Amino acid sequence: MKNIGIPLNEEKYEAQIYVPKVVDYWNNIYEKNGYRFKVFIFGERCEEKLIYKYGSDTFNTAIPIYHSGDHFDGIRTVGAQFGSHWQYCYTCEKKYRKPREHDNKCKSRCRLCGRVGVGKPCPVSHNFNKECIDCKKIFLDKDCFNHHKSSNHCNRSKQCEKCGIIWDIRSYRKEKHICGHKWCANCLQFHSRERGCFIKPLEQKKQKPYRLVTFDFEATQDTMDQENQNNRLHSVNFIAATITCTICMENKQLWGTFLRKNGKVCTICGPNRSITFSHRPFYNTHVDEQRVTVNPLHDFVNWLLFELDGRFVSMAFSHFGGRYDMIMTFREIFTAGIVPTMIRRGNKLYELKVPKTHKCNEVIFRDSYNICPVALGQLVGAFDLQIQEKQFFPHMANNYNNYDITLPELPQKTEYLYGGMTPEKQKKFDQWYEQEKCNTFCLNEALAEYCLNDVQILTEALLAFRDKFMDISRPKEIQGAFGIDILRDAMTIASACMKHFRLNHLKPEHLAIVPEKGYDTCDTQSALAMKYMDWYSEKYNIEIQTAHSENGEYQVAGRFKVDGYIKEEDRAIEVHGCVWHACPRHYGDRPDFLMPNGKTVEVIQKENEERLRILKQHISHVDVVWECEIRKMLQRNKQMRKVLNIIWIRDQ
Repeated sequence: MKNIGIPLNEEKYEAQIYVPKVVDYWNNIYEKNGYRFKVFIFGERCEEKLIYKYGSDTFNTAIPIYHSGDHFDGIRTVGAQFGSHWQYCYTCEKKYRKPREHDNKCKSRCRLCGRVGVGKPCPVSHNFNKECIDCKKIFLDKDCFNHHKSSNHCNRSKQCEKCGIIWDIRSYRKEKHICGHKWCANCLQFHSRERGCFIKPLEQKKQKPYRLVTFDFEATQDTMDQENQNNRLHSVNFIAATITCTICMENKQLWGTFLRKNGKVCTICGPNRSITFSHRPFYNTHVDEQRVTVNPLHDFVNWLLFELDGRFVSMAFSHFGGRYDMIMTFREIFTAGIVPTMIRRGNKLYELKVPKTHKCNEVIFRDSYNICPVALGQLVGAFDLQIQEKQFFPHMANNYNNYDITLPELPQKTEYLYGGMTPEKQKKFDQWYEQEKCNTFCLNEALAEYCLNDVQILTEALLAFRDKFMDISRPKEIQGAFGIDILRDAMTIASACMKHFRLNHLKPEHLAIVPEKGYDTCDTQSALAMKYMDWYSEKYNIEIQTAHSENGEYQVAGRFKVDGYIKEEDRAIEVHGCVWHACPRHYGDRPDFLMPNGKTVEVIQKENEERLRILKQHISHVDVVWECEIRKMLQRNKQMRKVLNIIWIRDQ
């Protein structure tokens, strides 16, 4: 530290400041010994993405470091932080179990022997040149050749003698290699570049068994939000869940039985068909297991992630859960230190996926409303279910004061959220309330009866819909074919219908996949910017490289593209839209104003400054023209209006 001038009395040391100094120092003094160092720092959540790295891309010695709080620790085995049998690629910043499962496009993967890591692809030995008679690959390193034989990579990968392409045997199980055909990640098939992409007909395969968990939350709402007294906090105090599996589903009598009552145990479902998590016990409603706990939500998540058999995936459904149950579940999972992946739109969750690790099971949460878009109570009639209809429940009476007591009559109508009911539902409720209002009310028992009834309705409806959709989507001309399992294969009813179409009606090379930017693959530029470049080129009689040029927009520093580039003058022309780039004339006095792209004016302007700073390091002249400036020029310049073919409309 003394040699490179790092102070010894600092309370904290910033990696961004001191790591470059240390790495550069080591690389200088150990270069003659053949060492090239690079530091990789992982965050405390052990995510694949690094929080910081520094060093040459040609490094041969990696230094992995774990950062937690204000402390740095060295990592002896980098893959072990993701679980047992994991390895890590510093180039892709991704974990993998076996080298053959890693991305073929990785720059640190040797296509000849299949190894991944530092120092790969294998170096060239000038005194070695050998062709393998089995896989036809030509090797320029003895160790590379020997490893491809000993690891059996020779039988997994071949090289075409005609086109020289190295291809994996697994990728061509159903078709032969054709020269000029490459794997397309867009349409998931091999084809030539000229042919274009098409949606493939679906080939339905037999699914692995999975576990279906349907659940419902009930929550108290009597606690006020400290930050906003108009809001009430929802605190889960009762959870009911039903468990079944694809094997039990085939026999209604089997999945409908209480497993513990009959002494039966299903390997996938476990010992319980139904389970509850609650603050208080109940006695009048049967379940396989009651768990009385201070925190029902915590125990429910713990049971789902850690206690069920991890060999099987759990599909967890809640009705309208994308805006309620799944939101609270996500918070509990995240609090436990697990970061699930999610598919959402705004604050509505479509899917919440907890991947399988050595710590927890794989669980996929979905909203059943997306495949059955009707109210829960209407599912009984929609599928002609022979079960009790959805009950009325006084949600506002669900509070701690009503625990362990029996009221002489039902709570008031307002406790049932009577004012929020439709006129039709109010009429139905009035009839029911007049008949039942003199009955006693016990919150402990009412929670169990109501919540378990909701879960039963949801379970019966999902299984009925699954059976119907599998029967409808099953290819009739193929004996023993499988239909679409709408619970496993589809997230929405639209997705299920599309899969049905692809499985039963779509012909090969019939429905094209149009590229996002259209079949014209040039870079995207605003019409105003393109027309301004045309005018500028015509006026000054000079050639400008734009998005419509043969090589597209001129690229700077490997990541920035400029709207126009004049090679003779080494000049870049940037046309900035006033809204997209937060024009100082219009937004200069509103730094905290939120723009349509989700960023504030201040953030956008700082990004603009940083971008221009980098451009000016690589280009001699950088001209910035704002949209409002062009429009003012259009007002004054008739010839310019003609070239741009724009009719200027004055601001009213």
